[in-house]
Amino acid sequence: MNRQNNFIIFLLFVFLVIALILFWHAPLKVDEQDHYPQTVSYVNGDYAKPYLISTLTTYHAVLAVISKVAGGITSIKFFRAINLLFALIAIFIFGKICVNLKKEMTEVSMMQFAFFPIIFPYFFLVYTDILSLLMVLAAIYFLVRKKYQWSGLFSIFACAVRQDNIIWLGFFFILTYADEYGFKFRIKDLFQHLLKLWTFLAGLILFIIFVIINKGIAVGDKSMHPAFSFHLGNIYFFLFLFFFLFAALNISNFNKIVLLIKKRKLIIAGIVIFYLLFIFTFSNDHPFNYQWGDYYLRNAVLIFFTSSWIHKTVFFICAAYAILSLCVTEFRNKNFYLLYPFTFLFLIPSWLIEQRYYFIPFTLFLLFKKEDKKWVEWSTLALFVFASGLFYFVIRGNRYFL
Repeated sequence: MNRQNNFIIFLLFVFLVIALILFWHAPLKVDEQDHYPQTVSYVNGDYAKPYLISTLTTYHAVLAVISKVAGGITSIKFFRAINLLFALIAIFIFGKICVNLKKEMTEVSMMQFAFFPIIFPYFFLVYTDILSLLMVLAAIYFLVRKKYQWSGLFSIFACAVRQDNIIWLGFFFILTYADEYGFKFRIKDLFQHLLKLWTFLAGLILFIIFVIINKGIAVGDKSMHPAFSFHLGNIYFFLFLFFFLFAALNISNFNKIVLLIKKRKLIIAGIVIFYLLFIFTFSNDHPFNYQWGDYYLRNAVLIFFTSSWIHKTVFFICAAYAILSLCVTEFRNKNFYLLYPFTFLFLIPSWLIEQRYYFIPFTLFLLFKKEDKKWVEWSTLALFVFASGLFYFVIRGNRYFL
C-alpha cells in the first residue's frame, strides 16, 4: 500500500479515535445490553450458556481473552475501543484488497467503506458484526492472493463469529472454482478443487456437525430466528437501501437502464410480475420489526411502507429501479456477478428484517464493482460521510437507533 493510502489510514485513525472518545459515555445501546454482560461474564470465568444471543459467543470470548491479557479490564469503553480496532484493521485490509484488485480509485473506495452509513455507527458499539466483517475481508484478502488454506481458516472463523457466514464460505469456494475451471462441472475438476481448498471443506463439515448438535443454526432466541425459513423482506429492504445509498450511481446508470429496456422489452413484463409478487409477499410481521417505530429508524420505514398498497408501490419503485441499476453496473471480473445469487441465499433465511445483515454484501459490492465517473464516486462518498455523521449523532444522543 502506498504512502497516500497509509496517510489516509492515519487520518481515519485519528478521526475515529476522536469519534470513539465522544461516544464513550453513551449508555449501552440495544444489543450491547446482551453482548456486554456476556463478555464480562466470560472475563469473570462464568461460562453459562446464553439464552438471548442467537450467535455463537466467539466474539465475546475474543473480547474476554483480550481483556484478560490487558489485566482484566471490563469497562464498556475498553470493549468499544477493541471493536474500533477491529474496524480499523478491516479498513486497512479493505484497502489492501483494492490494491490487489487493481482498483483505480483505491483511496476513495477505502473512504466509502470507512464511512458506509449503515456500518459506521457499529464501529463504536459492542456488536458481533464488525469482527464478522473483518474475518470475511481477511478471507477475501488471502483468496485474491491465492493463499487458499488461510482464506479457508478465516472463513471458518467468520462462521464461528456469525453462523450465517457459511454462505460466504460457499461463495469463495465456488468463486475460485469458476476462476479456474469456468462454469463447467466435472467430477475430476471438483475433486482437485476440494484437495486445493480442503480447509473450506473442513469448514462445511464442522458447520453441519454444529447444526446437528445444536438442532438448528441460531444458538439462543431460536423462536425469533427460525432455521431454514424463506423470507423476501430482507431482499426488498436491501434493494430499497441500495436505491438511496448509491443514488449517484443509480442516476449515472439511468441511460444504461433505458437502453437495456429498449433491447429487452420483456423486462417490462418481468417488472409487472415482480410487482405482483412484491405486493403479496412484502410484509412486516416479525415482532422486532413492528415494535418501537419511534426509536428504530428501520422499523419506522417498514411500518410506514407496509401501511398501504400506495406506500408499498412507492417502495417497490425504488426496489425495482435498484435491480435495474444493479443489472447494468459492471464488475471487475465476470465471476464476481456470483455475488448476486449468494446475497440472495444469504438474506432469504432471515425472518427479521435487519440492515446489519447487509454489511458483507454491500462491502463486497464496493470491492467488486468497477469505478464509475469521478463525480459518481466522490458524490457517493459525500453522501456516505453526511449520513454516517447524522446516524452517529442521533445514536450517540440516544434519540434513534438504526
